[in-house]
Amino acid sequence: MAKYLIALHGIGLSRKYLFYVKDFFQKKGFIVRDMDLLGFGATTVQNRGDISDFHEYTRSLVQVSREIRQQDLQAKIFVWGENLGATIALMYGIEYPQCPSGIVAVNPLLSLELGFSKMDIAKNHMASQIAPNTRIEFPFLLQDLTDDEHIAETIASDEARCTSITARFWGALFRATVFLWTDARRMQVPFLIQYSRGSHFVSERAVEHFLGLASSPLKLKEGIEGPPLLSLSKKREDIYEKALSFFDLCDHQKK
Repeated sequence: MAKYLIALHGIGLSRKYLFYVKDFFQKKGFIVRDMDLLGFGATTVQNRGDISDFHEYTRSLVQVSREIRQQDLQAKIFVWGENLGATIALMYGIEYPQCPSGIVAVNPLLSLELGFSKMDIAKNHMASQIAPNTRIEFPFLLQDLTDDEHIAETIASDEARCTSITARFWGALFRATVFLWTDARRMQVPFLIQYSRGSHFVSERAVEHFLGLASSPLKLKEGIEGPPLLSLSKKREDIYEKALSFFDLCDHQKK
């Protein structure tokens, strides 16, 4: 029975950053489908655009899953996501529990507190519509994102347009996070959350809280100490190996 891995990159990146993930799992016998995320989460200009609803991402995953099923009805489909991709992967598991056999989410964006002035406007606007009585105090340091050359370059190229696009994008991220919190108990897909301490994008308290809400029978957290996850290091290999062990465990579970 063939094993497929759908791999999703982080914010402001592209699928070329999934090279090591793809290489590792292909050598372990997986057929890897690495996806380029559209919208402001991408680096390439042709992929940038106005993403105002993260469910667009999960619908794209459904399409990829259908393509795989058309080729192999018995295929086992797993999902690997990092950062933004990890958030999308968890959403996918909640919305379409019949599709993936297991999910690994590396450094998922699970915080609701956006610490960036322009994005606070988008967050507060969304909060008033979606969760008016909800306020969860988890730090999410979006200031650090302005150091990303791709995002800074985009904002500089057309400030008015990009301010509008980024506001909608972060508003969409906030809505996606609210969705994860409010629908976590619907999660029936086995999942593993891994994170690196010290990452600007991760709140350990948020991870712990989300794990406490979710109902997946195989849920677990692995704290990984070490450098940022995009570095090629021994710790990076640890993340791959734990993901592989988790997928093997999922492979032997009855769906």
